[in-house]
Amino acid sequence: MILWFWAPWCPTCLVEGKDAVAPAIAQMPEGVELVGIAGRITDDDEVGDFLDFTGTGDATHVLDSDGAIWESFGVVLQPAFYFVNDDGTFEKGGSGLTTDDILAQAERLAGN
Repeated sequence: MILWFWAPWCPTCLVEGKDAVAPAIAQMPEGVELVGIAGRITDDDEVGDFLDFTGTGDATHVLDSDGAIWESFGVVLQPAFYFVNDDGTFEKGGSGLTTDDILAQAERLAGN
């Protein structure tokens, strides 16, 4: 599983979502899911606008309004990626990843 931590008011998240994440979602290998963790939400309408603009609505997104999920992973800045292995261990991927970077990690997680 790939966790993508984003915020609807984050300009970097908007660009990354549209340019890297949306194309990666469309090419995700079987058995690997990308889940968006939308944090620090102040307006639910912002989430819909974000998903529409970025084209990432085909992924599952979790609203983490109070930041509890972010805190449990130690996320302090968005955007951020975490690559979660089947045994629950994970690697932090940071931000600024390209579609190819995301897909390479997805292939690794899929065991390909």
